[in-house]
Amino acid sequence: MEKFLKQLNLHELEGFRYLRTLSGGEMAAVALYESIEPTAGVFGSKGAERPEKVVVKFLIAPRWQLDLEAFRREAETLLMMRKHTGGHTIVKALTSVRSSDVYPVHYFMMEYVEGESFLSKFEASPAPWDTNIALDYLRRIATALLPAAGFAEIHRDLHAGNIMIVTPTVLATESLVMERDPGIRILDFGTSRNWLSTPQSSWQEDRFRHCGAVSAWSPEFLADPADVDSKHDIWAIGTLFYRMITGEHAFPAENFKAYYDSATSGNYAKEALEDVPSEVVKLMAGMFKVPRRERLSLGGVYKIANDILEHDLGRWLEAHPVLQELYFMVEGNIWKCSLCHAVGNPAPDGRCRSCKRVVEEFLLPF
Repeated sequence: MEKFLKQLNLHELEGFRYLRTLSGGEMAAVALYESIEPTAGVFGSKGAERPEKVVVKFLIAPRWQLDLEAFRREAETLLMMRKHTGGHTIVKALTSVRSSDVYPVHYFMMEYVEGESFLSKFEASPAPWDTNIALDYLRRIATALLPAAGFAEIHRDLHAGNIMIVTPTVLATESLVMERDPGIRILDFGTSRNWLSTPQSSWQEDRFRHCGAVSAWSPEFLADPADVDSKHDIWAIGTLFYRMITGEHAFPAENFKAYYDSATSGNYAKEALEDVPSEVVKLMAGMFKVPRRERLSLGGVYKIANDILEHDLGRWLEAHPVLQELYFMVEGNIWKCSLCHAVGNPAPDGRCRSCKRVVEEFLLPF
């Protein structure tokens, strides 16, 4: 890669020098660059200090204009989320797309984050992992995805190689409010889409293009890649969570046809969950609902995982068996009325469904 970049006169870019290749493919490559003059001037937005290292993502000789458009959109998306409160969980772009004056090579720069991908962690510490450790990672991943969800951005390629574990840092927002860092970073928005602002007509090319890891494809994506929403990402992190818990793939298959049949029927390998607590099994089932309208939301995944870890959900469900179905149906959003003490889900207008009165505060049952 270094020899190739030197031939194209790209081994030095905007005050940075090639250090090593991080990954590469047929048309794309990702490389690490270090600053030639660490203290020289500013970089990116006004007043931003020049980082010591940056990641440069290249698009080399794209075959189709659509590939270049997708590459530019990725950079624009990451630049936009850079400004979002809480957007520190997304590995952000530092520049827009630049192009070589001579060769069909395009690139943009991203922040460099030190950490370990889940793929590397699986190799170093093969699953199954302790259930509580897996649950903690799950809620941290859900937290890390919230900035993208706030922009209605669907990642569409969430697999073990695109989610990184980092050392959490204490952060302060512009309003000086301290913000919890989940210690997770989301990588590679190269196949992402915005399901609110992107015209549906521009999704059509996805029907004919490979997009993301097959083992994380949801039933709706298998049916029509142009017809997905945020619930596709829930399915994807469900497959990762299943692997943490069992050490296996949720939908083991010898070929694509076998995977298609098992995923579209929701027939994941339940026998590997025999020794897993029932509340965790129910959480898993909620992430693998074939009708996406019944699948858990990102907030629901976080709420249920957090209740299991912090509030002994299993014991609470045993004490309230009549509320088990309701709990998962409303994604853990069960409250106790402070007036009549009825337990349930408040009406949309904030009234207690039993006494019909509006109360200032509903008390959580935990």
